[in-house]
Amino acid sequence: MGTACITGPGTSWTISHSLTVGGSGSGVLNITAGASVTSPQVYIGGQPGSSAANCTGTVTVDGPGSSWNTTGDNSFMYLNNGALNITHGASVTGYSSFVGGWGGSAIATVDGPGSTWNTSLYVDTQVNVTHGAAIISFAAEIGGNSGSVTIDGPASTWVIGDYSWAVGARMLIIHPGASLNITNGASVSAPFCNISVQGNGTINFGPHGGTLTTGGMVASPSQLTGSGTIYTCGLVSDIDLFFDSSHGLVQNFAFGQVQVRLSQGSFSSFTILGAGNAGMGTMTIKDGFQVSSSYGSIADGDGSAGTVTVTGSSSKWTILNGVGIGNWGTGTLKILGGGNVVDNGASVGSYGFGHNGVGLAIVDGPGSTWTNQELDVGWEGGIGSLTISHGGLVTASYYSNIGANNGLGTVAVDGAGSTWKSGPLVVGDCYDSATLQYPPQSGRGTLNITHGGSVIAGDVGIVASSLVEMDVGFGSSFTVGGGTGLLTNNGTIRLAASPSAAPGSYTPILATSWSGTGLVQPLGGSWNPASHTFTIAPPILAAANTPVTIDLSTTQRILITDSASSKSVSLSFQPTTSPTSLTVTSAPIAGSALTLLQTTAAQSILTGWDFALSSAYTEGDPVYLSLDIGSGYTTDKLTIWHFDGTIWTQFTPTDLFYDGTYADFTVTGFSSYAVTAVPEPASLSLLGLGVAALLARRRQPRRLLVVGPKQPQLDKNQVPLYLHETSSL
Repeated sequence: MGTACITGPGTSWTISHSLTVGGSGSGVLNITAGASVTSPQVYIGGQPGSSAANCTGTVTVDGPGSSWNTTGDNSFMYLNNGALNITHGASVTGYSSFVGGWGGSAIATVDGPGSTWNTSLYVDTQVNVTHGAAIISFAAEIGGNSGSVTIDGPASTWVIGDYSWAVGARMLIIHPGASLNITNGASVSAPFCNISVQGNGTINFGPHGGTLTTGGMVASPSQLTGSGTIYTCGLVSDIDLFFDSSHGLVQNFAFGQVQVRLSQGSFSSFTILGAGNAGMGTMTIKDGFQVSSSYGSIADGDGSAGTVTVTGSSSKWTILNGVGIGNWGTGTLKILGGGNVVDNGASVGSYGFGHNGVGLAIVDGPGSTWTNQELDVGWEGGIGSLTISHGGLVTASYYSNIGANNGLGTVAVDGAGSTWKSGPLVVGDCYDSATLQYPPQSGRGTLNITHGGSVIAGDVGIVASSLVEMDVGFGSSFTVGGGTGLLTNNGTIRLAASPSAAPGSYTPILATSWSGTGLVQPLGGSWNPASHTFTIAPPILAAANTPVTIDLSTTQRILITDSASSKSVSLSFQPTTSPTSLTVTSAPIAGSALTLLQTTAAQSILTGWDFALSSAYTEGDPVYLSLDIGSGYTTDKLTIWHFDGTIWTQFTPTDLFYDGTYADFTVTGFSSYAVTAVPEPASLSLLGLGVAALLARRRQPRRLLVVGPKQPQLDKNQVPLYLHETSSL
């Protein structure tokens, strides 16, 4: 056992290298009576990886003026096995300190008025602050499955996030199984810090209470125990939170015996807002209310579910940094009716490895806008989806990724006036800034531009296994680099002629330079790779139940009409390079197939058709199918069904859209398809009449076929800072 005593005013010990107290046995260091010690790196009770059972260290810094300083940006203190005692007005200062975590049993105690510990703190075992002592930290984490920090008694305090010179996220993270105890009148002050409670972590105030002040709080009611008060400018929880004319910006909540006083943006600009932490939560911004936060979190907790809705003219959410939508849970952001969201960067569905990681964003209606610098849809193993519809606008001025780094992403821009403006856009995995290439890696993305939607981007990369789909004839457009940019296609571009598309030549994609080894699939016309034009063929008109034959080298569209119901179906095929005769027979479904669909779907049957194709059609080739369902529906209310001759199953196309008459989608095989929707009350009585008419039709014989249905990659050093700063939320 070794002991060192540094004592007396003016007595000092400066160490230029690391100091170990109890490195291979038991060690004691006492700093008392105004003495001081300075060292860059400290190990108490062994170093990481050593056997804690054989190493015990005890350091006591005691008395006014007594101090221990670890200096420099790379300075640290590891308290592995043993004790650190800061008592009777002494102080310890360091860049970062780690308590426990390597199998040891470590306890740090700060006790008595004037006793202070200035450090960013990472606790896996136990820290106690008592009798008016204080800890001052820039950032902190409590983990280790059972780590705890206890601030006890009047005037005892922990101040977090108060270093104005420091750069990065000011955070206190309480990991699953860990606890923060604020008891008997103690306080934690973190007005410029966000506090996140994860899993079964807790904040406990005890029976006599304490006070917590924070810029933003991520916690569920079940994670707060005892009787205390929380003052916060931001909240992410498993409740229904409203900012509107009925609730205002200042609100009070009772989480059991814990009172939460939410005053949005009143005393801190460093806040977090959102919904869904450990369970299910919502946040609604409407009636022209405007809120702001440093970060946004929508279902970023493991297994959580959250929905944020910003609706109505002038309603706005401003996020100074980033927002995560379904980063570990299932999250939804809805911007509707002229609502507006502004942020520095967003991820929609990410961190899906071993977690849910599902995100959905909807920007719908004229005046509805979402303004980003950086946008990732389906990232790091997550599943993400973005829909821009009915005149909505999304802007990502720096870059956009759809399905990067093992992610699965889908973006749909649908309807006249619906627009997505982006810097460099990658559909699939990331762009390699070192080689300026779009490598065929693991992410997979889909971009759909339909019914007059518009995408305006910088240079564009489409990675292998990724897809860009456009309908042609509605005014849908894709402009690359102002019309003079670079389009690198290593995936698939699919251009489809809808039933209402007029015959003629179209230039749906404007780009000067085309490269890559990917495919262009024209459906319902032909593609000229030199002029980059799509020529739509006129359709052949046919009647239901009557075979129709076309030569695919000259004709690629068929429009079949049922005279009894006046419903129609359109099929758009790929052209062939030589004369190829294809015979198609189609009729409305009837008989047992219809009866079975009624039982299986339990919804209003809008239409259903049976198909038989000759052997000229190769199973697996894409065909653009458009089923006439009439007016009055929306895409999100439709369900597509496929019948294999025995059972009906839901069919989920990547490109389902509704143009006001037809439900359009791509298939890669044939037998029967149907469209259903949940009926409106007024239409229930009409449903029976439609079904009766269909049952009266005799079903024709058919042949059954089995249905089957790279980008500017950013340098990883350019990954948005917000992703690192919010990755633990």
